[in-house]
Amino acid sequence: MASLKHWGESPELAEKTMKRRSLVHCGWGRVLFGHTYADHQALIEDLNDEDQLRSDVVFYCREPQVLVSKAPHQLFIDPSLTYRLDLSGSKPEVTRSPRLRVRTLMGGWDEYNINKLLLDLGRVDLGDDFTHKMFADPSLSVLIAEDEKSGQLLGCVFGIDHKLAFDDPDNGSSAWSLAVVEDSPLSGVASALISELAKRFREKGRQFLDWSIVHDEQDDCLLAENMGFARVPVYSVKNRNAVNEPLYTSEAECQPESLSAQALPLVEQARRLGISVQIHDAARDLFSLQLAGQSVRCKGALTELTSAVALQVCEDLHISNSLLRGVDVAVPAQCFISTKKALEEFAKPFISIDLLPAVGNDDGQALLGLKTEADLEAAWHVVQSSKLQWVARESIFGQKIDVLVIGGDVFAAKVGGRFLDHSEPCREKVISPGSTHNSEDVTQRLHPVIKRAALMASQALGVQVVALEMTVASACQPDYKVTLANPRPALNAFAPQPVIEHWLKFLFPSLATAIEMKRTF
Repeated sequence: MASLKHWGESPELAEKTMKRRSLVHCGWGRVLFGHTYADHQALIEDLNDEDQLRSDVVFYCREPQVLVSKAPHQLFIDPSLTYRLDLSGSKPEVTRSPRLRVRTLMGGWDEYNINKLLLDLGRVDLGDDFTHKMFADPSLSVLIAEDEKSGQLLGCVFGIDHKLAFDDPDNGSSAWSLAVVEDSPLSGVASALISELAKRFREKGRQFLDWSIVHDEQDDCLLAENMGFARVPVYSVKNRNAVNEPLYTSEAECQPESLSAQALPLVEQARRLGISVQIHDAARDLFSLQLAGQSVRCKGALTELTSAVALQVCEDLHISNSLLRGVDVAVPAQCFISTKKALEEFAKPFISIDLLPAVGNDDGQALLGLKTEADLEAAWHVVQSSKLQWVARESIFGQKIDVLVIGGDVFAAKVGGRFLDHSEPCREKVISPGSTHNSEDVTQRLHPVIKRAALMASQALGVQVVALEMTVASACQPDYKVTLANPRPALNAFAPQPVIEHWLKFLFPSLATAIEMKRTF
């Protein structure tokens, strides 16, 4: 039988009689009949046309392992089991409540109730105008079960007539997406739907009914066996996408709920692209990404590809400032403060100065906008009472922007805070590149001088993923000064730019090739 031969050449009769490249749209996704496709490339092309938030499936997939090998970052073998009911044999005995009525979907109200049922069960809905599409395709039918007394919809099942869909030489049919309300007031809803579907296909002269069931749906598997279905070697393939994510990732390897708001989007996007994720310590955002034999350990957006030396360079304001100045990247004037006199002398040429811890995150300890003798006196008392080293820096006025560099590419830029004017009596604390507040995307307006400075800064600091905080007159003007380098950027803060995908492609170069190949179809 053509439907059971998933290797080698197709049976000669099937090649001559079957409609080629056959698919049926079921609302929640399309069923692509794999054995009607001449080659795997055609299947991949049609799978690339999958609508957003749908779940297409290749059924009767020939040599599924070979198909997946041609697009391993895009496809996976669906962990489903296929059961077949011989419709020429005895009818399965089904007992059901006299109040339970099974009928064909008739119109918009039925469609509304099915959508509500599917969404309540956490499944994909039918999309727009499904009823009209169903009536236009004679191969597709939808049965619903309802309580005759209350009118409540209790379940539904989709059926495809293979003879009408692609002139099946095996003369078969299939059942899809059986759904039953939780805590149904009537028993036997699932068996009633499947038996009615089988009856209708039997009356049309079909030879068998295939039913694809996810392997861990134990109740459905047991029902199929009790109704006389038998397992058959049929394989399915699906796209790696947000809908199918639970089917190709393991809860044991990835339980991301406790990750921070900065790390969670990284893990979610990685899983959608077929990258394996292992959480080591969710509370500290520590996880590993694995793809094609390569593994990268991450702490948020900071990865093991950033050396300990580069990390310390970024965190030490004196070293980072010195390195950037050495490659002619504009930075604020600054110096270590060891005496009160040194602090006063440094402050003389400037409208105001800032006092910051020399190493690490200031944790709100920075003293900003120091202008008067009283300001400097109070600041010196803070320095004396602290065990930290402090750096005095000229206050920089203008617009704060964050420029993101990934792998030698200035990929995104956003406004990082409000414009700061020297006439203001008190300056706000700078908003760091790690924050996730709402901000304006200025990537397309970024001046070439600023882009060049960002690249030179990344190279000088020896870090390939870094958010550079700059103060500018405007993003589209060349004047700037780099005030901070953050090797732990919150990538999701740079939306709408697709920075997380770009970050993942930087970590896994083979992923970039796979994504670009998919987009060229």
